Formats: sequence, structure tokens, C-alpha cells
Amino acid sequence: MVIGFYDTWRLTMYFSSDRMESNLLTAGKVSKYHISQIELDYDYNNNIFDDAVESLFGKNASVLAANLTQLTTDASNSYLCNKDTTFDLQKGFSMITKDLQYQAFKGNTTDFDDATECDGDTKTAAIVPIAVGAALAGLIFLVLVAYVFGRRRSRSEYEEIN
Repeated sequence: MVIGFYDTWRLTMYFSSDRMESNLLTAGKVSKYHISQIELDYDYNNNIFDDAVESLFGKNASVLAANLTQLTTDASNSYLCNKDTTFDLQKGFSMITKDLQYQAFKGNTTDFDDATECDGDTKTAAIVPIAVGAALAGLIFLVLVAYVFGRRRSRSEYEEIN
């Protein structure tokens, strides 16, 4: 996938798949895929690199992140991550994505299949903390009731002496 911006800049993302080869029926089918490489081709200009050395202006450069295994999903799903994901490129460059959804190897369509969400996006069900809090409150109530009845029974009254 190639994304062009700033007139001459180009961001290229490469996808790789793991092919299943366990038996003859599934041989060659894609089971999972991921972003395997990110490359940024750019040029130095004074609008973006205002503190760069003047002799660099107009020169082209490139940075790369290779052998990536991040953002893996099943072949039948898209990948969705709403949180920030950082890719460290060379020469001090880093790329941060947010609200990223992609699906590779699908063909010419703009619709995404069901998404595999990243770890940071999964939310704890709200019922779990409520259930734990209610159980603790009930336990405290039972202990207080048992204490009050226990104190009342163990109290012995003194007899009058004449």
C-alpha cells in the first residue's frame, strides 16, 4: 500500500502472509497476515525541516522499519486498533498510527470484514466490577449482622443479690 503526501513524500506499507501448508486440502491458503515492513521516502525541505542544514534541502532520503510482526490478524478479518501504535523507523523517525483499520489480500472492495481488535482496545465488561463490589458489600453486611446477634446472645445479665 502506498500513500503519497507533501507532494514528494511516499509511505509504503508491505503486508506478509503466513500460508498454511499442513495438508493438501489447505496448502497455499492464507491463515494470517500482518504489516511486515514500512518505508518512508521523503525529501528535505525548509517547510518541514526548518532547522536542517541548508545543504540538505532538496535531497531525497529514506527510512525503513523491516521484519515487523505487529498487527497480525486472521485472513478472514480486518485489523482494528483505536489506540496509538508506534513504529520506530531509522534515523530517529517514528510513525504513530491511531484509529487504524486495514485488511490486506481482499480484492477491490471498500468494506471491511469483522475486525480483530488490538489488546489496548478490548474493554473489561462493566458487569464484572459491579458484581465484585456487590459481593463484597453483601459479605460486609452479613458479618455486621452476625456480630450484632452474637453480641446480644453472649451478654449475660447479673442477678440481684439481697
